[in-house]
Formats: sequence, structure tokens, C-alpha cells
Amino acid sequence: MKRFTDSDELLHVVSRQKGHRYKAKPNAVGFENEFYTLEDGEDVEDRYAVEKAFAEFEGEASAVLDEIIAAGTIPEDADKFNTLMNVIAFSAARIPAMRAVITKPIEEIAEMILHMNLSSEEQFNYSYKQAGIDVDAIGLTYEKAKEIAAGLTIRTTTAAYIHHLNTVVNIMLPLLADRHWCVLRNDGANANLIVTDNPVGITWSDGHRPGNLFDIPAFGRPQTDVSIPISSHIALLGRFEPLPATQEMDALGVASINTKTLAGCQRFIAGAAEDFTCVNDAGAIVTDNEVIEHLKKLAAEKA
Repeated sequence: MKRFTDSDELLHVVSRQKGHRYKAKPNAVGFENEFYTLEDGEDVEDRYAVEKAFAEFEGEASAVLDEIIAAGTIPEDADKFNTLMNVIAFSAARIPAMRAVITKPIEEIAEMILHMNLSSEEQFNYSYKQAGIDVDAIGLTYEKAKEIAAGLTIRTTTAAYIHHLNTVVNIMLPLLADRHWCVLRNDGANANLIVTDNPVGITWSDGHRPGNLFDIPAFGRPQTDVSIPISSHIALLGRFEPLPATQEMDALGVASINTKTLAGCQRFIAGAAEDFTCVNDAGAIVTDNEVIEHLKKLAAEKA
């Protein structure tokens, strides 16, 4: 987020939940301690291996993004393009909100299997026998198993989460690489792009909102935009349909990209200035004050 700071290297931040404003250093926004720290175990040599790997990747990614900002074009080099696609994929998948999306069904299925295996003593004995476990040898009775299960909390390990996260990313990568990518630029001093905790937007290219609840934009669907801001004045846009390699953004273009970026926001909005613009349902530019008032209204309704 260092590319979205003001002249004092600070971010102007808005809380998504309550609409509060504050300033902060980039490393103090959206950070969670030990989010990727592995749990202790016999097969874990380094609990911080994942965080170190991400840090190394972020260094490579930063160099590619700096090159795009300087050149104003998508890199032609295959390795750099692959790094860019990984940046976008991980920016979409590697967010705190996605962890719950990945882990919740895993934990719910595990709990269902546990309850099914303990539904009767016969089922208990059958399940363990099928698993090749001699319950008599380990001294586990049906009643003891139920007692243990009653106080059990099922939690997905970080290693399992990372495994499924990589699966999500690997599904996304070819869908991103098959798109035409455009570098959108606006050098105006009064029009800044914002970034959020979920900066990758996936929206209909024509902005339409179909009435069918299940007809939603997705990474593999045609006539959709994948967008991501990479600095206060540059964003990337990908479509399956042809796009120019570069394009200037006017004030409406900046507001439109901000709206796409804001769509998946759950925690914070940040930018180089306190003011930012979006587009309302009627297609008109609205100010940050209107957006924040809307956020406060939503927070009050949930309270």
C-alpha cells in the first residue's frame, strides 16, 4: 500500500464498519499478527516458512509493479507476466475474509462426519474399523468418544488453509492470464484511486445488475472486468474481450475504478488523500462523504 500514500508517506484510511477516518503508516493498516504462522507439529520445521515465502514473493511482485508504473504497460516477459497474474490472484484470495470462506465448509463437514460417526455405538465401531483403528487397543470407548467430542473445537490448521488457498489461486491463474490487460492511468492531482482490504474487483463490464440472484460476475465469465489499483494513479483492467494496452482515465474513470475496488471491501478504505470519488447506481460521480454516510447508516442498522 506504499504506492497509495500522501507526501508524508501516510494513508488516509476509512473504517468500513463505522466510517471513522484516521491516518496510518502502510504497515499498520490491515495487518494481522501471525496470520500465516504454522502450528507446532512433528512435520513443521519452520513455523514462519509461509510468511517468509510470501515476503520473498512480495519483493518480486513489487519490482514488477514498479516496472509497470514506470513503463505504463503490461510486461511482455513471460516470467514477469506470470508474477503479475499471481499478484492479482493472491490479492483476491489472500485476504482475511477469504480464510473464513475456505475454512468454514471444511470445519462444518468435519463436524458432520464426527456427529455421524458417533450417532450410535454400532456406527462408532464400524467407522473406526473402516479407518483401521483398533479402539480396544487404544482404550477408546463409545461413551469416552462422545465425551471428548462434546468438548472438542474443530479448527482448520494454517497448513490446510494454505493448501486450499493455493488450490483457489491455481484455479484463478489461467482465468486471469486468458484476459486482455489494460493499464489505466490518470495523472491528475485531484483524482486519486483508493485501495481496500479486498482490492480486486470482479464486475460486469457494462455495469448492469441482473435481476437473477445467481447471475453474478465471476472470474471465468465473459463480459466481466477484473480490476486492481496498483498506485494512486494507475490501475489494471482485464477482460476476455479485446482491450487497448493502455488508456487514460478521466474523473469518471477514476470514480468507476474506485467503485469496483470498493465493492468487495470489508474492513478499510485507504488512499493518498482524504477525498475520493465513486459512482452511484445512476452513473453519477459521488464524493467520499456520501459513501461514508452510507457506511455509517449500514453500521447503525447492524447495531
